[in-house]
Amino acid sequence: MAGCPWVRLTENKMHREDRYTWRHNSILQVFLNAILPHIHAINTSPAVIVDNSGPRFVKTGHKQKTPTNSVIRGLLHTATDWKLDCDLPELHPTGRPYIFPSCIAVTSKKVDLVIFSVSKEIAILIELTSPNEENLEKRHQEKSAKYANNVYPNPGWKLHIFAIEVGAKGFILKKYSNACIKQMGIPKRYNIISACSLMARRCSYAIWVNRFNRDFQTFRFSELSSFPTIIWDPSVPFIIPTIHTNTYPRTEHDTRWTSFSDTMSSRTNTHTLIITTTTTTNTSTNTNNVQIQNITPDPIEQLHIELEEKIEPITNMYGVDSDEEDMANEMGLWDDF
Repeated sequence: MAGCPWVRLTENKMHREDRYTWRHNSILQVFLNAILPHIHAINTSPAVIVDNSGPRFVKTGHKQKTPTNSVIRGLLHTATDWKLDCDLPELHPTGRPYIFPSCIAVTSKKVDLVIFSVSKEIAILIELTSPNEENLEKRHQEKSAKYANNVYPNPGWKLHIFAIEVGAKGFILKKYSNACIKQMGIPKRYNIISACSLMARRCSYAIWVNRFNRDFQTFRFSELSSFPTIIWDPSVPFIIPTIHTNTYPRTEHDTRWTSFSDTMSSRTNTHTLIITTTTTTNTSTNTNNVQIQNITPDPIEQLHIELEEKIEPITNMYGVDSDEEDMANEMGLWDDF
């Protein structure tokens, strides 16, 4: 039911979903169907400020009251703009492969499930594994170290990495799965764990029945829940560089000056002031409002540009290793300085 060399070396190379990946994706779909309604409810509810940091005082001689209708609060309750992406073929048809959002972190790894909030800069990374029962703890340590050492968050972003293991026979390490679901703030953890365990057993039974069938066709026991507003669309950017028109003198206060004279074939002695701002956009966004203001550089910078234009033909003729300074002295290019 796991570890077959033919599946890993042959079927895995075919242009289809091999049976071990099929079991993994089926469990991942069950987990995704269980948390999607909760994320949708949080996104559509009013913002709630969660503060569990302060102490709770109790009067002398009184016992701490336990609320009868306690509401589970977790990471998902800190924002209302959650998006997610998942490494499932249903979400990524041919020609649109799954790519980890670069706005969150820099990594070459493909985590199974990522849930993130752009406003709060929080990301929840969940990695699912379905090995043999005797390798559950080993695979958990491997996956935890893999993503802890190979995911580099962008400035301001905070990552929460969880590894969940569901055995091929349905056994689950509850200390890890419970910690993940509880910290996310999702109630009824037992129902989610039981559903994942049942799906693992059903898939393993189908794999055992088809152990001699080399043309095993994968399928899904259920459909993926439809919440299109939560699924992240990579074609919709979150940060767009906006070019503002400004004519104030050159300063170093939170601005970036870029000279286009080095990249244009015909040199123009102009500069452009670019300020990056965070905006929200959609696929219908156009660039009609983008304006570029030419600003005349200062005289010293103008002299450097003219000198660079005179030296460039020498560099192209004699190569970068030629003694350009001596040649410039002979031609009197430094006389103006």
